[in-house]
Amino acid sequence: MAGRININRRSFVKGLGFVSAAMLTACGQNGASEKAGEAGGQGAQATAAEPFSKLAEADGNFAYNAAEDGVELHHSDILSPNYYVFAGAKDAEGAAELVGQLGLAKSIEEYVGRVTVVNPADGKAYAAADADKFVELAAAAGPANNVKVIGVDEGADFVLGALASKLYFVAGIMTYGGTEADAAGVPFVPAYLCNAPQAAADAIIAANGAKEMEKGVYENADDPLKRVVVASDADLATAAANAWEQIFSKNYRQHNEVTEFYMASVADFTDPYPLYSIPDFTQFNYVENYNAAVEGLEGKYTWFEYVPTKLADAADGTVPLIVTLHGNLNDTRAQAESSGWMELALEEDFIVVAPEWQDVVYESGSDEPLPNFFECDGLQNDRIVTWLDAMFAKYPQIDTHRVYVTGLSAGSSASELYGVKYADTFAAVGGVSGPGIDKDEIAKLAEKWDGTPVPFTYLCGDHDFFGMIPVDGSSKNSFPVDEAGTRIQDVDPRVPIFPLLQAYMKINGLDAPEKMDMKANEWYGIKFDKSSNIMLGEKSAQENVLNGADGEPIMKLVAIKDQTHWNWKPEAAYRWEFFKNFSR
Repeated sequence: MAGRININRRSFVKGLGFVSAAMLTACGQNGASEKAGEAGGQGAQATAAEPFSKLAEADGNFAYNAAEDGVELHHSDILSPNYYVFAGAKDAEGAAELVGQLGLAKSIEEYVGRVTVVNPADGKAYAAADADKFVELAAAAGPANNVKVIGVDEGADFVLGALASKLYFVAGIMTYGGTEADAAGVPFVPAYLCNAPQAAADAIIAANGAKEMEKGVYENADDPLKRVVVASDADLATAAANAWEQIFSKNYRQHNEVTEFYMASVADFTDPYPLYSIPDFTQFNYVENYNAAVEGLEGKYTWFEYVPTKLADAADGTVPLIVTLHGNLNDTRAQAESSGWMELALEEDFIVVAPEWQDVVYESGSDEPLPNFFECDGLQNDRIVTWLDAMFAKYPQIDTHRVYVTGLSAGSSASELYGVKYADTFAAVGGVSGPGIDKDEIAKLAEKWDGTPVPFTYLCGDHDFFGMIPVDGSSKNSFPVDEAGTRIQDVDPRVPIFPLLQAYMKINGLDAPEKMDMKANEWYGIKFDKSSNIMLGEKSAQENVLNGADGEPIMKLVAIKDQTHWNWKPEAAYRWEFFKNFSR
C-alpha cells in the first residue's frame, strides 16, 4: 500500500494495528500441546543453597538469560523479572554461589527471566560512575518491564547511595546490610530492606508516601504497590525468599505516558514509571492451549483460558465472559495478563479468554504475509464464533447472554468488527487504541443495519503514536514518517476512525453527522449528549456519552491524557462498568 513505512517487525510494529481482517489468510503450525495450570504461583521462593551454575561472563559481569537458554515461556514476557545483583567484586564461582543463595532460579525459570551479577567497573569498589553504567546496561537490555535490583553488603550501600536516584524504572529493590547510605534523591520504589541504615529506610518510606500498616510493613494508602518492608532476617537466603513473597512477586513497572514502553529507553525517559500489579495466578485455573483442535474447525489453534478457581463450580449460565484480542503481532498472553482483566476477573467474578485471533499478519510497508506470534491458524471471523461454542460447552457456567469482546490496537479494530458481524453473540464492544482498520467493512454493515443496537465504548490516549485522536488527524504526538513532519495518520488510510464512529452511530439508531465538527468536541468531532472530565487511575480523561433510544448511554468515547498505544489497567475497569449494563 502506497505511503506506508517499513519498520522492524519485533520492535516498532510489535503491538500495533497494521493488519486488516480482510487481508488475513492461512498460516503454518507447530507441534506444541495443551498445558493446564503448569505455570502457577506467586508463592515465596524456596531457599536455595546450590550454586547457580548457568551464569556466563558478560563484559566483566556474570549473566544468564532463560529465554536465550530455550526455557519455555508460559506467561507474557512483560512479567519476566530482570535481576541486577550488586554485591561487590565477584568471580565466576562467587557469582554462582551468590545467585544460588538468593534463590533466584525458581522465578527465573518460572517466568523466563534474567539475572546479572554486576561487578564494580574498576573491579574493586562501586562508585558514582557505576550508577550511570547500570542505566546503560538496563537500556541495552531493551524495554524495562520488570527490573529488580538487589544489593548485598557493599552492594546495598551502592543501591541505597549512588544508585538511589536512578531507580525510577526499577520495579522493586531488596537490600541486605549496608552502613551509612541515606537514599538521597530516591524516587518511589517498592523495597524490601533488611538491616538497612535507618536514614535510607526513612527516605524510601517517605518517597513511597507510605504509612506503617503493621510492624515493619509500610504502604501507600492510595497505591498499595508502593510498599516498603523493613526487616532484620537472620540470613540472606531468608531475606531473599521474603523479598520475593512480599515485594518482587507483586508488581512490574513500565513507561506508557508520552511514548510506548517498547520504544522507551530508560536512558531517555527518567520520570518515575508507574507500577502495575502482577496477576495472582494461584487464584486461577490457567489453561494453555497450543495448536489445539477446535470442534467444527479445520486447523490448529492457540488460546489461553483464565478461570478464577472460585468459579469452577458456579451455577450454569451465571458467569460473564470477556474475550480479549491482542494487538498486531503481540503475544496473546500479554493482552490478558497486563491489561487489568485478570485482576477484575477476581473482583467481579467473570472468565477471561485470549485467543490468537490473527491468521497471518503484515508488517507496515509490506504486503508479504507473515505468521502470527504462535505460528498457528488464527481464530478470526466466523472461526471465533465456532471456538466460543466450544468454550460454552467446556464451561457451562458461562452466561452466553453476557459475552463481551474487546481488544487493543488491531485487536480493538477486530473486536469492533466482530461486535457488529456477530451481534447475536456479543453483548457489548470495547476498543482501546484501535486504528480504523476494519471501518470500511463496518460501514457497509451499518448501511443496511436492521439488527439490535451494539453498545460500544472506545478509549484512546492523546500520545498514541498513530494519532487517532483528534479525529481530524492533527495530533503532533503521532509517529513522523519523514523529516518534513509528515505523520503516520497522514499517509496510512487505515488510521482515521471517524467513519467507524459514524457507522456505530447508525448501528445504534443515532443521527450520524456527515462531517466531523471539531468545535463540537476537540477529540472526536461529534456533538455528544454529555461530556465530562473524569479520572482513570491517576490519569485525567474526557468522557463523552451518546445516549440510545431509551435515554441511557449506548456509546462512550474517552480521550486519555498522557496515554500511549498500549493497555492502561484502569481502562479495563472502565470498560467493565460499561459492559455490565448490557446482555443479549
